[in-house]
Amino acid sequence: GKATVHQDGNRELITVVDCICADGTVLPPFIVMKGARPSFAWAKDSLLEKAFFAASPNGWIDGELFLEWLERCYKPATREKAGQEWRALIFDQHESHLSYPVIKFALEHKIICIGLPPKTSGITQPLDVLCFRPLQQAYGRAVDEETRGAVAIAKQDFPRILPRAREQAFTRTNIVAGFERTGIYP
Repeated sequence: GKATVHQDGNRELITVVDCICADGTVLPPFIVMKGARPSFAWAKDSLLEKAFFAASPNGWIDGELFLEWLERCYKPATREKAGQEWRALIFDQHESHLSYPVIKFALEHKIICIGLPPKTSGITQPLDVLCFRPLQQAYGRAVDEETRGAVAIAKQDFPRILPRAREQAFTRTNIVAGFERTGIYP
C-alpha cells in the first residue's frame, strides 16, 4: 500500500510504499522523493535506518520503481520467512504494479502476485482497513508536537517524524487485525 504525505509549504510530494505481513510484521518503508535522484542529505541522520530511498520526477511510484521495490525490499525481507516456498504479494491494481518485468521477476523468485479488485481497497486491503488511518493520526499528532513552537515542518523533518508515527500505527495488533478483518488471513 502507499501513503502520500505533503510536507512543507511547497507541498512537495513524498510517497511511502509500505508492506505488512499476516504474521504482524512490517517491512521497511520505500520512500519516493520528487527529483532526479534521492537526496540523502536530509535523510542521513534519520531514524529510518532500514528505509529504502528512491526518486521520480513527480514523487510518485511508477512501474520501474515498483520493480525496484520488489527487488530491493520485498524479496530480501520475505525470502527467509518463505524458505524455498512460494509467497504471496497482495496489492491494489495500480498501474505501476502490473508490468511484464514485475510479473517475470516475481515468477523467477517464487512470488505470487495477487491483485485486489479495483476500487475495493477500503474493504479488501489490510493497510487501508486498519493501518493507514492510525498512521495519518499519529503523523498528525507528531507534526502538531513539532509545530507547537510555531516551527514550520519541512521535508527535512519527515524522516524524523515518520518513524514515530509508523511505530504507533504498524503494531502487531493492527496488522493482524487488518488481515483478519479483510478475511485474507487466517
